[in-house]
Amino acid sequence: MILKEPLLPQLLEVTRQRLEQRVNLINRIYRLDGGREIIGYHVRRRKSVHLDELRLTLAPGEVLLARFTIHATSPMSNLKGKIVLVNGQFSFINFNNPTEHADLAEVKLIEVKIGKTFDPDA
Repeated sequence: MILKEPLLPQLLEVTRQRLEQRVNLINRIYRLDGGREIIGYHVRRRKSVHLDELRLTLAPGEVLLARFTIHATSPMSNLKGKIVLVNGQFSFINFNNPTEHADLAEVKLIEVKIGKTFDPDA
């Protein structure tokens, strides 16, 4: 995930470790609307698994973890989006445009800002 490198240094160590563990457990990825939304699941025995010890916050429902901007040499690869937690767990990434034609080789800069409402102690 190209967003990890600019995101992780902004997080507390325990939050960073939990996020990395959660991302590493994802074994099902669904891309909707040409990649405008990407949802990651940890599936075991055909059921989605959410481990409480990997929650990044105790806040219920959707919480904005971060917003990002991807600057690239091609307009198709210039993207904005957000990383969203559901019930404290990394769940999905939304983009402002479909990503199916974006080219990672054209990416020049990625800016990531932690969401103002994200609170790991909540």
